[in-house]
Amino acid sequence: MLLRNLVGLYFSFVSRSNVNKVLTLFLIMCVQPAPMLYAEDKLAGEPERSQSDTVSSAEQQLNFKVRLDGVEDAALGSILDRTVEQSIESRRRPESIGALQRQFRSHVTALQSRLRAEGYYAADVQYKIKDDADPVGVEIDVETGPLYTLKSISLLYFGPDSTHPDLPRTADAVDVQIDVPARSDYVLKSQEQLLRRLAETGFPFAVVDDREVLIDHSDKSMVVTLQISAGPQVRFGELLISGLSTVDPGYIRDFTGWTQGEIFNQSQVDDFNRELNSTQLFDTINIDIAESNYLEGKVPISVELIEGKHRTVGLSADWSTDEGPGGEVLWEHRNIFGSQELFSVGLRLKDTRKRLNLHFRKPRFQHPDQALLASAFVSDENTDAYEGPITHIDIGLERSFENKWRLTPDLWVENSRLDDFQGERKIDLVGFSLITERDTSDDRLNPGTGSRLRLSLSPYQGSGDSDISVFETIINASVYYPVTQDGRLILAARTKLGAISVDDSADLPANRRFYAGGGSSVRGYSLQSIGPRNAEGIPLGGRSVFELGAEVRVKTTETLGGVAFIEGGGVYEDENPDLMDQMRWAAGFGFRYFTAVGPIRFDFGFPLDRREQDDNFQFYISVGQAF
Repeated sequence: MLLRNLVGLYFSFVSRSNVNKVLTLFLIMCVQPAPMLYAEDKLAGEPERSQSDTVSSAEQQLNFKVRLDGVEDAALGSILDRTVEQSIESRRRPESIGALQRQFRSHVTALQSRLRAEGYYAADVQYKIKDDADPVGVEIDVETGPLYTLKSISLLYFGPDSTHPDLPRTADAVDVQIDVPARSDYVLKSQEQLLRRLAETGFPFAVVDDREVLIDHSDKSMVVTLQISAGPQVRFGELLISGLSTVDPGYIRDFTGWTQGEIFNQSQVDDFNRELNSTQLFDTINIDIAESNYLEGKVPISVELIEGKHRTVGLSADWSTDEGPGGEVLWEHRNIFGSQELFSVGLRLKDTRKRLNLHFRKPRFQHPDQALLASAFVSDENTDAYEGPITHIDIGLERSFENKWRLTPDLWVENSRLDDFQGERKIDLVGFSLITERDTSDDRLNPGTGSRLRLSLSPYQGSGDSDISVFETIINASVYYPVTQDGRLILAARTKLGAISVDDSADLPANRRFYAGGGSSVRGYSLQSIGPRNAEGIPLGGRSVFELGAEVRVKTTETLGGVAFIEGGGVYEDENPDLMDQMRWAAGFGFRYFTAVGPIRFDFGFPLDRREQDDNFQFYISVGQAF
């Protein structure tokens, strides 16, 4: 009965003239936006729109500039300026003063959040818009108030092992300081530091369940309470390795710094990961410590590896006015026996030298920081000072130490049959070398910071056409200083000092004497042209050498740069060089084209002490900086 009455009432309402009223109301609702929905869109920050969108939004955008006042700390001011910039960039450009006012309420909120994050919990931020200028001015006045301090961090543990004696109980136990500015990033860093310490003491599954932060405005301080589920204390379990095809699994196990059954330490796992990365044998390294695999107090370490390509073929080329064109082809295998052994074969061809190089390196030989080295070369030399074949073989050990130091003792033998100013002579040499090196530079081919030092001591004996006893000392040093923080302006300097103790320099094989001049020595002078000569102009070499060089390197774009340099060198007949005497100086400039492999250099060198036999300039093209 009730339903029948309601239906009758409805038809009574829509009949006759009421039908027109209903239709009119329906049409108005269709074309007119709902006032409440429209208001919500404006509060959400949507830009105001006119009834017609035929005018481009770019023409309607409001120009304004922002000034932030009241912050005396320059570092804080820079942070707040960037906060405002980011907040403005995240919003659409306002098209009216009203829209600008609404947006700056959000910008002020972002500033207040940033101030709290920096430890200013009583800060006041006000803004004022001056719409009588073009562009419109927005002044933001900041009163930072006092900087709050971190009063305490409390650690509360929950779970079965919450009373374990190895759990740190105070902030001091995890090297977290108190009475420092109450910055949010410091609190988060302290939390990460706590979890790190727990993972280093056998609790890798610890989590912070809750973080409670209380601000006390009465004494301007912050109190933090961390609620932690430590989980069980575990020990190292089995090492599970998968994915290997050519690398020996036993070699991978040698990188672990722990034994099964020791208390778990995350630092040792991180060291293991870094060691694997340093081999450059793998494209992917994934180390997993799953709590689900925890069994009888031990957790297995799962290592999934995907090997990369271990063979490389390389080509390089260079050219200079004194030596002509040159090139090298290199084949390299970085895992020839399955334990990261490196074997390479290189063929170098140039007018002045044709050389076949063989090199072998076995890392972790008898010690994690020690490598076995072996190399050999066969060379056919053709320079102004000498020509003929040379064969050289050496074997040694390379030991690395802390602070980038390396010590390399090796034994070597050499046979030469060279034709120099005295005619053809055959000499066999047996020697020992002790090389000490320290390299803190940041890049092998394009160093921008750090330094390099190399000291070589080599006693050796010779027999054949000349019986000699020799002691050779060579020091090479270079330093790289970035003038600008972005590394686009670099000052570089180098020096070389060498001395040979021998009764008569004429008894030395020609290739063992010192020479100067050329692209890797004093640019501007041709190869071996600096130093004493005989009446026919043949370079005689010397028993000592001294070189200096300095460069200014400028990187103008990501791919282009330039250098200016000055270099000098001298070669002396005596064992002790007379420093700065008989030095030949050169200066020049060059261009650099930076590639993913390294910079390609184009250098022009001009002799400043030009002699009759010297060219007006020398030109060099090669890969990498000059030093």
